[in-house]
Amino acid sequence: MNRRLFLASATALLPAGALAATAPSAIVLYDRRHVAARRFAAERIRQGVGACDVQPDALAVWRALAPTLRQRPMRLEGMTTHSDFIVLQDCARAAGLKLVQSQMHDGRGAAEPTLFSWRFA
Repeated sequence: MNRRLFLASATALLPAGALAATAPSAIVLYDRRHVAARRFAAERIRQGVGACDVQPDALAVWRALAPTLRQRPMRLEGMTTHSDFIVLQDCARAAGLKLVQSQMHDGRGAAEPTLFSWRFA
């Protein structure tokens, strides 16, 4: 995913008015392949949080977000697979963010895999 594609997709997901002078205080990162993650993101979007899908490459999404986070630190939260959580956690630590909340959502017995919700601040 290149920067232009990322910004176009992220802009399309932001709630109305989020691109005004005041940017959102948080961004939710989610995996669009999973219903639970889409619901998680939809709830945060209703609360005025910006949103971005981490597929197909969570690291590329992080790299696209990094300049914005350096200019304007904000809370990051999300619901992703464990592997994307680990990648994002390493990136967040390197950027000086701390994991303040995490929860495993067990997908056993459901069509969904095990997902992780988390928050960095």
